Amino acid sequence: MTTTSKTYFENLNSLRFLAFLSVFTAHSFATTHPIISKNEWYTLFSKYTNLGVLGVNFFFVLSGFLITYLLLKERQHQTKISIKNFYARRVLRIWPLYFLMLIIGFVVLDWIKGYLGQEYDLNANLIYYLTFTVNFDIIKNSVPYFPVLGILWTISIEEQFYVAWPILTKISRWNIPILSLLIVICSIVFRALNIDDGPTIYFHTLSVMSDIGIGSFMGYIAFSKTRLFDKLSKVPKYFIAIVYGSIPIIILFYHHFPHSNWGNIIERTLWGLLFAFIIFEQSFSNNSLFKLGKVKWMDYLGRISYGLYCYHTLSNLILWQFVKQGVLPNGWLGTLLIYPLLSLLVTIILSMASYHYFEQPILKLKRHFK
Repeated sequence: MTTTSKTYFENLNSLRFLAFLSVFTAHSFATTHPIISKNEWYTLFSKYTNLGVLGVNFFFVLSGFLITYLLLKERQHQTKISIKNFYARRVLRIWPLYFLMLIIGFVVLDWIKGYLGQEYDLNANLIYYLTFTVNFDIIKNSVPYFPVLGILWTISIEEQFYVAWPILTKISRWNIPILSLLIVICSIVFRALNIDDGPTIYFHTLSVMSDIGIGSFMGYIAFSKTRLFDKLSKVPKYFIAIVYGSIPIIILFYHHFPHSNWGNIIERTLWGLLFAFIIFEQSFSNNSLFKLGKVKWMDYLGRISYGLYCYHTLSNLILWQFVKQGVLPNGWLGTLLIYPLLSLLVTIILSMASYHYFEQPILKLKRHFK
């Protein structure tokens, strides 16, 4: 971590990119080929790529960690937290690209579909999107027709957190770790009470808040340099190697483990703890096997990861039209290699252009709200 007038964690951008790549794999291997879609190997492959949605869990944990750390630092150096400035910084970072996605989904793509004479039910209520409550719209009306809109549910939950957390941090007399643990406990209880309601378990704010609560707790530990911080920062290399080595093993045998609704309630918390450890290890460990920030291209792509996340479903949609028109192959090679690689390339190009020519000029205004 670099401490200047601005706190900067050197290795987190690379982690952001890996989290995006995980989500990308979950969304980017599709086919209409009847033989491939029914093939047992493709079905098994899809089950593993679907685990890529865990990248969303990682983003939630990371948000809890960073926002808590930065708010505590502000209170330390400024003696108080400026909620107005915090909101202004979040608006400048999140809103421009978010509302651009709304324009693309509700206006541009809607017009294109109508122009092509394709009938469909958009099943997306604009009011929910304007109020950052997309996750509740999905619970009520299911995932919208355009995935460009569907993925915005995660941003909505983060915005809900950004609204509430600085106020709680500022006015609450409770300690941050106690508040964070209460959030985790309430989230687990909420999932238990809605055990048979899949959409609520996956999309409801109270259900996923355990990730943010875990991240917030780790943010407090990291900032306060508690005894637990000292122990975690000195974890030996062999233990770190075991943790990282266990991840591919868990993924490989994930579908062979017994699963139940009750087990799924706890599973999200366990993944959250793993992701919190990874964030801490990369930021503060004295015995890291490797710091991902050294990989410069990953660091750069992590810097534009917000765009990567927002644009990747648009890229998938564009490339998918070429597949349907027969321009791109729909066989094994196209499904597993050509289509996803081209989609990733288009996503990166769109995100780079967006970051440098659209987002960055707006981000420069953040200097007025330090």
